[in-house]
Amino acid sequence: MNYSLPFFRLSAVLTFVFNAFIMKAEAPDTVLLPHVIQYCISHEDLINNRWSELQVDGPAFVKDANGEKKATTELYFLLQKKSVRKEIGKKALAVKCDSTFMLNLRSLRIGLVGAMGRDFARAYPLKDGRYVITYYDVSKMGGVSSMGVMGGLMGATMMLAAIENIRSNYVCYLFTPGVNKVVRIKNDVLKELLVGHDDLFDEYSKIDRYERNFEGIILPLLKRANLFR
Repeated sequence: MNYSLPFFRLSAVLTFVFNAFIMKAEAPDTVLLPHVIQYCISHEDLINNRWSELQVDGPAFVKDANGEKKATTELYFLLQKKSVRKEIGKKALAVKCDSTFMLNLRSLRIGLVGAMGRDFARAYPLKDGRYVITYYDVSKMGGVSSMGVMGGLMGATMMLAAIENIRSNYVCYLFTPGVNKVVRIKNDVLKELLVGHDDLFDEYSKIDRYERNFEGIILPLLKRANLFR
């Protein structure tokens, strides 16, 4: 019997709850304004840029230095509204509001892990039609379940601490519309993206192996290569 499976499922649920709790703590208390959420149901819709629309009231998307993170939080909470869930639910593959894109992780797979997650994650459109997703390293969550096997308060405490540590360090994934599987952006995948920008890949290669694959390193390199739409 695979005893680690129930703990892996528990870790996934705890991660989802923790994610919602953190975003709720960060959600601003402001005047509600009308927003138009655009969404795609299928890969074909996304490829052909066919978006449906839904209007919903929510806080104004901020444009300050931390605006990108806050806009993601605000869009996440718009997606939790009952009217939005009823219209879009779990079926939407992609959503966007203003310049903020998010992709439904339920629709995406990675390696042997299976579904990436249960919610939406920030995504950045590339000029070639692909998307860069920022999310935690889901492949590490499987190892966290082994801590739960220890049982008791110590095992649970270690598991929660490990989950928080993994979730605090986002990495990047490459998503190609029409393909359900995503790949981590590092090493050879990044080299392919940075073709013609050998100086940027050399810069990446000189960074510590543990640190260089986090979003704080990958996203600026892709931006300097002028790859984003």
